[in-house]
Amino acid sequence: MIKRIEFSQHALLKIEILESRGVTISTDLISETIRTPSKLESSGEGKFICQQRLNGLVLRVVYQEYNDKILVITAYRPIAYAEDEGQMILHYSSSGELVLIEILDVKQFISLESLSEAIK
Repeated sequence: MIKRIEFSQHALLKIEILESRGVTISTDLISETIRTPSKLESSGEGKFICQQRLNGLVLRVVYQEYNDKILVITAYRPIAYAEDEGQMILHYSSSGELVLIEILDVKQFISLESLSEAIK
């Protein structure tokens, strides 16, 4: 039986942010990466990191596997360098595409309870 693939709110937001920065990663591409990865690593507790080569770049997907489904936690390209922007650190791929936004002291902007609720 093929497990259904669901996307966390965080993963969907990440896809949206990347797209706003000119990097399009479709849910179909992420699903294909999970189903046929070129590399797969276990990070423990049912979490996995899989990757797929795409035109010289690498798409990495972090997901949690359950009995009946796969939950995509996040997807990103490898980080080549980062820039400090005060309350944020912006991480970029080797081609200059934004890969990850790291928010420092996030609890100044959102409560830990709200954050816990948002990532469930």
